Amino acid sequence: MGARTGFEYNYKFRVNDEIYPDEIIHLCGTQVFFFQIRTNFILTKKRLLDDDEEEDKEKDLMGSEIFETSFEDDGPEWLLQMTMSPRLETAYWMPAEESLLLASRALDFAKQTALNSPHPVDVVLVTVDLDVCTLQLEGETLDDAFGRAIREECLPPLYLWPHLSPRNRLLTIRRVDLDLRLFLRSGLPLIRVEDVDQGLSVMDTCSICLCNPTIGAQLSLLACGHSFHYHCIVRWLMKSHLCPVCRFHAHDFPIRKF
Repeated sequence: MGARTGFEYNYKFRVNDEIYPDEIIHLCGTQVFFFQIRTNFILTKKRLLDDDEEEDKEKDLMGSEIFETSFEDDGPEWLLQMTMSPRLETAYWMPAEESLLLASRALDFAKQTALNSPHPVDVVLVTVDLDVCTLQLEGETLDDAFGRAIREECLPPLYLWPHLSPRNRLLTIRRVDLDLRLFLRSGLPLIRVEDVDQGLSVMDTCSICLCNPTIGAQLSLLACGHSFHYHCIVRWLMKSHLCPVCRFHAHDFPIRKF
């Protein structure tokens, strides 16, 4: 459905009565819509064929993740959009208009499901099957396509947004101090790489993973001026107060051992 150069996003909705979370408590007659977003990260590769054949493509599944959120029927639609958008836009690089459209369509699907039910329902359980596809471009090597692919290990940890995954809330609280979590989410400058030259002007190589910046990657700068992949420095600062290059004191928040 939604797309930007080199990336594509496809999704569909379905009712799933098997995902009822213990955290949802029905109160005051308010109907609750519970959404589980099941994301597959896919690399779509070009396959070379003879000149008289049409171009074919192969799809490799590179991983998956699940996040969840709930919405009360009497709440404003923008509230659901705000809970989904950090992962959809910041992590998956989904265009903002497509992120808003996905949330709106998911809510419409949930409401229509409730209306079509033969009996009143307090909780509507919806699964969103989302494919986040990295497309190998014309003339691009497979290694280069894989290097810029959106996949779980190159994303900031999902538990930085505990409201998205109520099943993981206790684990999140134990792993990351609240103030540190807010700092990692909002206190680090972020630069999205739109082209390679722009990325190289910010950072030649990430000193943590030793990889160069690629299109779509998020880079982050510490106060000392050193730059890293955002997902790399987030994981580093969860275990250390210091810049990995110059040992500059990067933050003063408690670090929990895990």
